[in-house]
Amino acid sequence: MIDNIRDRYIVYKTVSKEVLKLSDIKRIFWQKYQFLFGITKTTEAGLFFEEYKDGKGLLRCTQKSLKNTLITMSLISEINSIPVIMFPIYISGTIKKAKSVIEQMFRIV
Repeated sequence: MIDNIRDRYIVYKTVSKEVLKLSDIKRIFWQKYQFLFGITKTTEAGLFFEEYKDGKGLLRCTQKSLKNTLITMSLISEINSIPVIMFPIYISGTIKKAKSVIEQMFRIV
């Protein structure tokens, strides 16, 4: 039987005193995930950073790796020696809904 791999989209926010680059966030996230769960789980996670702007972003992962992704996100405390808080705002099963949440956030702020 073939299993459908379902994606989850995490709308997240980073809080720091300085502006962070997406490339730095990706690098630290991948390193932390691989350190915690190993290379095999990292490749199975299907991690992909869809968007990032003004400290708000969209991260795609598989349904099976959602808990591990949230754990990794909560354990990131600094990026390039800059203290950082990275936390999820909304989790969706569709990219359309996740993007609409991001648009609403930009309208409010």
